[in-house]
Amino acid sequence: MGHQNHLYVWEDRFLYLTPAIASGLTQRHTTTLLVALGEEGFELGDESGQRQRYQAALVGQNVARTLDATRAPLLSLNFDPQSYEHHALSALMGGHPVRAVILKPARRDRDSLAEAARGSLDFARLFRLTTDLPMAISGYHPVRVPMDMRVIHVAQKIKRELPLTSTVAELAAQVGLCVRRWAR
Repeated sequence: MGHQNHLYVWEDRFLYLTPAIASGLTQRHTTTLLVALGEEGFELGDESGQRQRYQAALVGQNVARTLDATRAPLLSLNFDPQSYEHHALSALMGGHPVRAVILKPARRDRDSLAEAARGSLDFARLFRLTTDLPMAISGYHPVRVPMDMRVIHVAQKIKRELPLTSTVAELAAQVGLCVRRWAR
């Protein structure tokens, strides 16, 4: 594995690889797949201070957690709510804030992971890695996602404008809805 941090960003996901990381209590707006790239694994803690060691885990959207991955390199794959993978992984979690997962060895591309950690994997193969890893999770099943394109449009607009934001009334008007209907 390489000895540098690598961050790859797309419209609806980001991939972060690091040789070591520790963080206090944080939470993400994403559904996150954490994968240890070494035998030692990593530890997640909750708000009450309970800690658990994992080799791979899914962390739900807006779940507060601490992270200690100082013993092994870590892959953090984060899916925004408008991504398909967010919905499929949320369904797999079954309402649990954190779930230990197993990556099927036959579906886990170790060469691509090593190249990504070194920063030498091309962008197309990096994106493929972000779609292949969730499917490598034991028990993963595709889900049907009824998406309203208006919601996707507004979510992308908000992301592009950050840190500036439109009002709810402006967003509702852009997609032809009254404020009350949009809020629902």
